[in-house]
Amino acid sequence: MENRKIIIWTKGIDHLLDRRGILGGITVQMYFWAKTFEENDWIVYSFSNRGKKTVENINFLWFPEVRYIGIFIEVFFSLFYIVFYRPSIIILRGASRSLGYLQFFARLFHSKLIFFCASDSDTEVGKELINAKHDKIMFRLGLRNVQYFIVQNLLQKQRLKENYKKINSLIIPNIWRFPKSKFVDSEQSFILWVGNFRTLKRPEWFLQLAKNIPQSNFKMVGGIIDENCYQKCYEESKMISNLEFLGPLPFEDVNSLFASSEIFVCTSEIEGFPNTFLQAWANNKPVVTTFDPSDLIKNNNLGIVVKNETELLNAVLLLLNNEQMNRKIQNNIYRYFSENHNAKEKFNSLLNFINS
Repeated sequence: MENRKIIIWTKGIDHLLDRRGILGGITVQMYFWAKTFEENDWIVYSFSNRGKKTVENINFLWFPEVRYIGIFIEVFFSLFYIVFYRPSIIILRGASRSLGYLQFFARLFHSKLIFFCASDSDTEVGKELINAKHDKIMFRLGLRNVQYFIVQNLLQKQRLKENYKKINSLIIPNIWRFPKSKFVDSEQSFILWVGNFRTLKRPEWFLQLAKNIPQSNFKMVGGIIDENCYQKCYEESKMISNLEFLGPLPFEDVNSLFASSEIFVCTSEIEGFPNTFLQAWANNKPVVTTFDPSDLIKNNNLGIVVKNETELLNAVLLLLNNEQMNRKIQNNIYRYFSENHNAKEKFNSLLNFINS
């Protein structure tokens, strides 16, 4: 591929790099892909709402945010940057109305647009994590016209085929680039929950778990997506003496918590392939979770999968009191992680996929 220019179509990577703002898994993965392309001699562009600059060899282009007429600004700047820079590849991750016009511009100017599924809901009509109805319609229109799809699990691949008649998809679970986090010594071990506060993450399950195991310590981290959900959990946490409510934290600080934790707990109704799983496994920590992408955790024994709060409680107690089980799971994590989330290997798979 002679034209080695790519636009990572997102805003926020620069915030991640200077530790400003609280960012979700999409931004983290887009940064990982940006650096992977850059290290393989591609010219990488992304967007910032704070002006044009270059950080870590990623070229950030200014993309303003304007209320009310935002869609017109988006379309204008999108067209301008595609025409001016003529990228051979554009990567967009997660449900967004911008897919509706990006797929058209990409075909018009001969760029390969790759849509990366984030949540499983991206592929389920009507359940996309987009608020406005007309934005959902634009996203679905785009999805029907995209040629290349990267999915995180078998369910996403199946739903793309059933709901959109799309069969040209490649499974690439999230990649990982950071080394094992530095262990931060703490006086007491703890059980960790990390996730943006919203109803579908069911943070109240973790609060109840802390109440039910008063002899253990718990830490809760997350950004504010749903203000009511966040405030409700914050107020309740004040009455739980063995739980520390940390709120939003920068990515590197969260990594340090994973290094010092004992168990990671996921209580979400739906995900795609959570970065938090990789953060836990990069630090050899077992996962107790209500969500299991493609039965990955169950089949590889990387933790315990549960269906309800009773099973959640029993699973955490089991791991806390069964050292032999913990060692076995940790051995499985080490083997699985080293074999399945290598950024360089997935980069090669991606290029082979779109060039075949």
